[in-house]
Amino acid sequence: SESYQELEWAHVLLHSHNCRHDVLPEPWLLDGTVKLEEYSVLILPYAPYLPDGLEAALREWVRKGGTLVALGPFGLYDKFGHDHQDFWKEAFVNLPKRTTEPFRYWERKRLWKWDL
Repeated sequence: SESYQELEWAHVLLHSHNCRHDVLPEPWLLDGTVKLEEYSVLILPYAPYLPDGLEAALREWVRKGGTLVALGPFGLYDKFGHDHQDFWKEAFVNLPKRTTEPFRYWERKRLWKWDL
């Protein structure tokens, strides 16, 4: 729901200033329905996980001059929930050192536990 609330906030802000904008679902970007090259600015909601194909496409688009605005952390975890901050580190070269462990909902609620 955080992503939806951020998207709604961005829509209200852009609409109230008569800024033309689109809301693009991830599958449209991944299957080629929409080309990133058609856009100069992309507002990314809170997205701690990015699919492999989307991360690569965004990375290339930013390298070619696209402007990425992040409303929250993005690409922090891989598809298995492990730390994966390559794109984040590339976008923000000097990251502050982590002083606390990251909050992970499933660890706090004990929804997932693995033993050998």
